Amino acid sequence: MLQMILLWIAKRMRNFGLVFEWFLNLPSSKRNWLELSLDLLTGDIKKEKDSASFISTVGHTDKRVKLDSSISRLDVRYRRALSAMAAKIAYENQAFIETTVKNHWKVKYMYDVRAEKQYKLMSLYPVEIHKFEH
Repeated sequence: MLQMILLWIAKRMRNFGLVFEWFLNLPSSKRNWLELSLDLLTGDIKKEKDSASFISTVGHTDKRVKLDSSISRLDVRYRRALSAMAAKIAYENQAFIETTVKNHWKVKYMYDVRAEKQYKLMSLYPVEIHKFEH
């Protein structure tokens, strides 16, 4: 009975979430509230989910995208700060992530040799390997 109720609610909750996320992104699509109000009245509103300015509901809880400028790239804390910010924007769309990484973080390419070695080992021996040694 509970499963039937949850299945009945699921589509309505999904639609509510989509509409809620769309309304959160309306102000970012227009320059001012008058322009937004006129477009709402005329029905001429198009907000693409794949645009670089579209932010998920999770992204609206913390809109920071810039890294701490007091931490240099040579500092030990830099990777921790970068990892925290990357985890935060992981819920966003590809265009938003690319814009943030290129324009705000100014990072072109990051590569971790250890992660690749671990991935190769896991793909070769998916069952036998339980612990990786550095």
